[in-house]
Amino acid sequence: MRFLVKAFVAFCVCATGITGVYGSDNEDNLGQDATRPRSRLDLRVQYQQVESDVELVRLTARIDQPITIGNGWKLNTRVSQGFFFSDLPSSDNIDRETEEGFGDLLTQAFFIPPSDSNVSFGFGLRAIFPTATQDQLGSGKYSLVPIGVVLHFPTWLASGSFIGVGVRNQVGFGGDKDRKDINELQIAPIVNIRLPRKSFVSFFPTIRRDWKNQNDVFVPFDLAFGRAIGRGKIGSLRLQVPLIDKQNRYDWTLEARVTFLF
Repeated sequence: MRFLVKAFVAFCVCATGITGVYGSDNEDNLGQDATRPRSRLDLRVQYQQVESDVELVRLTARIDQPITIGNGWKLNTRVSQGFFFSDLPSSDNIDRETEEGFGDLLTQAFFIPPSDSNVSFGFGLRAIFPTATQDQLGSGKYSLVPIGVVLHFPTWLASGSFIGVGVRNQVGFGGDKDRKDINELQIAPIVNIRLPRKSFVSFFPTIRRDWKNQNDVFVPFDLAFGRAIGRGKIGSLRLQVPLIDKQNRYDWTLEARVTFLF
């Protein structure tokens, strides 16, 4: 567990050294709405109990930068990179020692058309590159992931609350021919409820169906709570526990996140 403590200390040092900025027109936007993107930096530390004797810690830095492209349309760009500590076994870790290294690189382009109603949507494409420094830290494949999101903002919920659904389908290609093929449907019901004092609770489980491996299904319980913790800073905790796990993904996951809004 020493690597978890070190990772958490590094996360806290970075989080306290950065200050975000709220714009006056974004007071009700805590960065949870994919169709109203904010310039942001996310720092995350995630602990995952993969099996009873296998652990994983992931540090992630994610940058989002929205761009106005005319006629009310926006393009949100994203880059995300993870760094891992884990004793996951692989051809690079036969002895099951705790190893560390970078994971795969994720990039994303997400288009949002203008909306004057209580329904908004967006669509885009995610590209994942096999940059992991060891086999157990990445997929070994290039991936393209088409994305679609639809959100509804009910008037009977507090301002800033929404419900919706996100749909993705990840398809892998190229890369290491000895690694498992990827073709996976991902459906994410979304419920985000605004609470007093610039806080929120969100329900965002990603339901997965693996088209390549006997149509195995994964359904998690996924709950997060967050709130503003300073000027331009949002802190949150997220818990994930499998309800149906035909893919043997993990036993449970806990993630702490600090988001800096600019």
